[in-house]
Parts: sequence; C-alpha cells; structure tokens
Amino acid sequence: MKKNTVIRLFALMLCVLLALPVMAGAEGVADISATAVALLVDTENVTVSASARLLWDGVEFKKFDGRYLKAAMDNYMKVQVQTPVSDGTTRAGGYEVIGRTGDVWARDYSYDYYYESGIDPSTHIVRSAELEAALREANSVMAAIGNTLLTGGVSAEQTGEGTMYTFTVQEKDVSPLAQAALLPLLRVAASRMGFGYISEDAGEREYYGPYIEFEDEYAFAEKCYRELTGEEMPEEFFFILYGLYEEGTLDDDTVQLAIAVTEKMNEPVYQIENDYNDGIFVIDAEGTVRSFASEEEYILAYDLQYVEFQDPFDVMSVWYLEKYGIYASPDAFSRALYTEDAALAEMTGALYEEMCEDYLEQVLETPGAIGGYVHRNGALETVYFLSDLNALSGYMTPTEKILNEMMTISVASVDGTVSLDAEGRLTEVVGTVTFNVVDCYDRSHVLTVEMSVEAGDYGTTDLTGYGPEMWGVPDYSEWWDQHQEEYLEEMTTTGQPEILTINGVDYSV
Repeated sequence: MKKNTVIRLFALMLCVLLALPVMAGAEGVADISATAVALLVDTENVTVSASARLLWDGVEFKKFDGRYLKAAMDNYMKVQVQTPVSDGTTRAGGYEVIGRTGDVWARDYSYDYYYESGIDPSTHIVRSAELEAALREANSVMAAIGNTLLTGGVSAEQTGEGTMYTFTVQEKDVSPLAQAALLPLLRVAASRMGFGYISEDAGEREYYGPYIEFEDEYAFAEKCYRELTGEEMPEEFFFILYGLYEEGTLDDDTVQLAIAVTEKMNEPVYQIENDYNDGIFVIDAEGTVRSFASEEEYILAYDLQYVEFQDPFDVMSVWYLEKYGIYASPDAFSRALYTEDAALAEMTGALYEEMCEDYLEQVLETPGAIGGYVHRNGALETVYFLSDLNALSGYMTPTEKILNEMMTISVASVDGTVSLDAEGRLTEVVGTVTFNVVDCYDRSHVLTVEMSVEAGDYGTTDLTGYGPEMWGVPDYSEWWDQHQEEYLEEMTTTGQPEILTINGVDYSV
C-alpha cells in the first residue's frame, strides 16, 4: 500500500463529511457545519462508516466503502474500492491500516502480507494543523453566510433521538454564489487529493486554424493544369510542383507554370483560411469544399475508423488462441515480430494485420463508431468520440477523464437527510446529490453521487484486539523468506524460448 493511496481514499471520506456544510442552507447551516468540523478535529473516540457510489450519465464508475475507528492515539481504517472497467470486468482494491500510538501496520488487498511503517500519532481524525485551522475558518464562514447558500428545500424536525434535517433541494434553491464556488473548490480539492486535474482553461478552446485536406490532390492538380494550359498534365509535372527535381534542370517557363498551378490550387485554401478560424475542410478533385462540424463526422465520412490496443501482444495471444485454438505467450509473438528471421517476422506481421482487420471489421459493423479500443483481455470497446478514444489510449481512469474534461459543474438536486443526536453530534447522512456537468466539447452530462455516512459509538469505541495478527497473513519479511526462491525462479525463466506455431509450422522464438 502506498502512502498517497491512503491519503487519497481517506480524503474521499473527508470530502463526504465536508459536503455537509455545503448542503446545509436555509435552516441548520451553523449546526451541521459545526458538527462536521467537530467530528473531524475535536472527537477523540468515534466509529465512522461511509460509502459512496458515483455514476456518470447513469453508469456506475466508482464505488467506495470505508470504516474508521478512533480511540485516542489508536485508529483502524478499512477501505474497499470497486471500479467497473469498460472491458466488462470490475477492478477491486482496498486496504486496511491499524495505528497504535504511532506504530502502523498496513495490508493492501493485492498482497498476502502486511508491512510496518510509522506516523505521528494524533487524538483526532484530522492530524494536519493547517487543515484543522482551515476547517475551523470554513466553519466560521459557513455560520456567517448562513442561508445565502440555499434559499429553500431544507426542513428540520425534532425527533426522540435529536434533530433530523431533510433536503429536497432543487437547482432553483441553490444560490449563484454556491454554484460559482463549486468548480474552483473542486479544482483545488481534486488536484491536492490526487484524483486528477481540472484545467483552468478547460472551457477555452485552442484554435490552431482550420484543418484542410485534399481529397485527391493529383486529380485537383490535373484540373488546375488543364484550366491554365488547355492540355493534360504530364505525370512528372506533379513531382515538379513539390520541388522533386534537381536545381537548374527546369527552364523558366516550366518554373512559372508550376508557380501558377500551385497558386490556383491554393485559391480554395486561402479562401478557407480567410473565412474560418477553425474547422475541418476537404477540397475535392473539382475544387469544391466540403466542411465537417467535427472530427468524428470527418472520420465517418471518409472511413478513417481505426483500432488501438492496450497491449498488442497480450491481445494477439488471446486472439490467436480464440481464432486458431493455439496458445502462444505475448512474449513469443513479440520476439517473432522482431526476429532476425525475415520470413518469420513477415508471417507474424501478417498475423498482426489480420488481427487488426478482424477488430476493425467489428468496429465498422457498429453504426456511428469512429474507432475501437481493445483491452488486454481481448475485449473490444467501440468508441463514438475521439476524446474518449484518446482518454482510453492515455490510460485515463473514468475519474481522471471527467475531471480533465470538465468545463462547468452545478448542483442539480440534493435529496437526503442529516441526523444529529441530542448532544448535537452527527449520527447519519443519507442522500443523493446530482450535478449538471458540461465538458470542454460542449457535451452535457449528469454526475450522481449516492452517499451514506454513519457515526456512532462516541466515547465507547474500543480497538482492543485490533492488531496485524487479525489478518492471518505474515509480515513482509516472513512472506519474502517463504516466496523468494519461487519469485527468483520465475524471474529467471521469463523470456525463455518458446515454440510458436504459425500455419501448422513450429518455430522456436
């Protein structure tokens, strides 16, 4: 488990709690804000459970479950994360941490061992003095501005256990002040907590000028030549137009004709550059200009769809087994493609092209798809927007993609309850918050956050019995003693020659 992972995921739990003051408004802002801050910086003994489910346009892309126990200097934290992957699988992760007066034991679910580290102990959930000061200041601000955040949609009810605040907030109930503050706050929080980067200029498109392409440059050059001379253009003249000749070998008349043909070919180019700052334009053989509103439209019009691979050799291993019933490792295909045996390299290259064509054919069978991304396990994901394909190729997580492309965000609705006990301490938060998001491609989206927080066992939380032995796994040094021989053997056998069967013939690679 890495420290930054701990910080990031624990920060998410803090974000859920810190959202309480923002949610509060017309009634109860001071109470809820003070309660949230007190839980984080003034409570020495408590048990907190939190879960969150995040959806993008109705599709779940992240799920968290966490539990935090605090008893003076001791604490225990368990975090579980589930991330649906676009190849149809779900990536599960998480960790547990036990802290006892500064000694720390941590276990990542990816490993069958735990390891020890250390940290400055604290009697509160928030250890940072700077963050504590910031939270207290934020609490003072919340108490001062009160119902300027929300103008309605919040009601309070006294119950036998304490006070329950019910939220039925709509967009009209959220003040412009709160909406305007949301993106700057998210921009700062996201980058500092390591969840991604929201560009300050995400909403400002960069204009590089119009993209101009000739559909058939040779045919258009022939047309311009014919209009200027009344004759058919010699094939070698096309090369002269692009300077593919030895200096001093052309007479002045030929040079001047080449200049004239070039100028005539550039007439529609100059016109486009004069009339447009951006866009995609194609000049056909007759000089007619065809424009496209998007790169996707251009790709579909000219059948320029393409496929990208997460790891081409991993995919090739899966594809070859499925198609021909023969297994070969990714390393075997890699060695065969780059071998000094020219014949084997050519056959492997032909197999690679066959694989690409198979996947591209599936893309072309999907109406509107501009490309495809093939995951390591061979699963094809058809893509309809170039930005999505670029994000997949750049290994962006869904969270990183959302944040990276976000241009505006605003609260659409808040539905839920916040409960305080008779002593004014937080006991439960249950609710759903929806946000309207516009990305830098002017596409509208809905971000939904379903969350639940429970706090209890104030003053009675007990960490007796919480120690690394509860995990039933050895510490790292013991684990390494048991596995180092097996690990070293695996390292020495990796990359050894294999038999690769192509067209019924075996090759040692």
